[in-house]
Amino acid sequence: MNKEELLLVENNRKYIRQGCASHQRCPINAISLDSRNKINHELSKAIGGIMLLKYGDIKFSKKIILGIRALSKVIESEMQDFPKVKEAFISECVPLEDQKRRIDILRLRDEVKYEFENKKIEKKGVISIYIGK
Repeated sequence: MNKEELLLVENNRKYIRQGCASHQRCPINAISLDSRNKINHELSKAIGGIMLLKYGDIKFSKKIILGIRALSKVIESEMQDFPKVKEAFISECVPLEDQKRRIDILRLRDEVKYEFENKKIEKKGVISIYIGK
């Protein structure tokens, strides 16, 4: 490990995940979501993490904040008739039987796989959600 990687590991040892045993460390570059928080809070957290990964800093302009608020309202409106059920999931996971494949989100209860695609692609056994133009 180089010095930068050692510093990341050392700093990560100073923190634990709330509600977990002290030996369970926070996964680096992972975002934990909490359904008790408002959608705009969780979107902001996710966008902040993306900004750190891509740009090395978090800067929210007024335009970004207004966009998050607008998106949050659309999500709440579109999902208002859905039942309020919590589902456990993991993201960016790799199945042991096909390690060349990465799943964006895996619902743990029934192993439903979701992938978000910029191109219209059909994949067997996966719910592909087209997010392109």
